[in-house]
Amino acid sequence: MAGNRIGALKGAAKRWGVSLRVYLDRRARHLKPCTYCREWKHEDEYCSDESKWDGLAPACKPCHNKQRKHFYYKDVERSRARCREKDGRRREARIKAGRERRRRAKLTKEGGH
Repeated sequence: MAGNRIGALKGAAKRWGVSLRVYLDRRARHLKPCTYCREWKHEDEYCSDESKWDGLAPACKPCHNKQRKHFYYKDVERSRARCREKDGRRREARIKAGRERRRRAKLTKEGGH
């Protein structure tokens, strides 16, 4: 298993054009390379992303914002439709949860289970 981890680290260092020692040193100092601007930045400059092994997004916050704006303005109507759809699903979930809460409260008052 350790061989796989070392190999992954070597590959990452090679992709960023640095030696393994430099890569590990920078990571130890809580620096991370941004996949968008390709600069090494402190981990505080990244959004969280729990699906990643380090819990951080691959792009720094300014680059992430640039990407989001680019994709939003690339097709504004589609982006707005997606937001309206998501808002509709949230609203339906809130209404359903409210109905369930009232139903349970009514059962409790009546002495039911």
